[in-house]
Amino acid sequence: MNTVIKGGIKYNLDLKREPGYEAEKNDCTVRALCNATGVPYRDAHRRLALEGRQHGHGMKFESVIAQWALAKTILFGYRISKVEFKTSSKSTIRRTNLGWSHRMVTVRPTLSQMLRECRAGRYIVVKRGHAFTIIDGVIHDSTPVGARSQVRSIYRFEPSSVVEAREAK
Repeated sequence: MNTVIKGGIKYNLDLKREPGYEAEKNDCTVRALCNATGVPYRDAHRRLALEGRQHGHGMKFESVIAQWALAKTILFGYRISKVEFKTSSKSTIRRTNLGWSHRMVTVRPTLSQMLRECRAGRYIVVKRGHAFTIIDGVIHDSTPVGARSQVRSIYRFEPSSVVEAREAK
């Protein structure tokens, strides 16, 4: 595994795939699930195929993982839950060819802000067009992700045995 520190953020960069999947592309969701749960690539690939992912194509992972979190799904021994964070809106005004344009923009937290919150545990982070894993404050992905990237959603993966023991109390 290739460990890199870029802009104060630690990354474990790895693009290793199992035999038979070397030509796979647009598979960040498969790699994220694989890294978060520790299962082999082929198992994560099969599970996402059941959710509609086609070989060599990306998928709308945010809706799938949101359903898992809502249903409190236990997947590969991990309970999935959504991490709530604060977003805000801001008004922008800009000049265009036709005059002035006004619109409201949702401001989401950046990756560097969320890393402060995700120092311990396993998480899948979804940003526009990409998904990756954070494990104990270290990003696991095939390439570095920008520190100022806006985060759309984060999902915590906790071992089901820990969650069940906590809920039994």
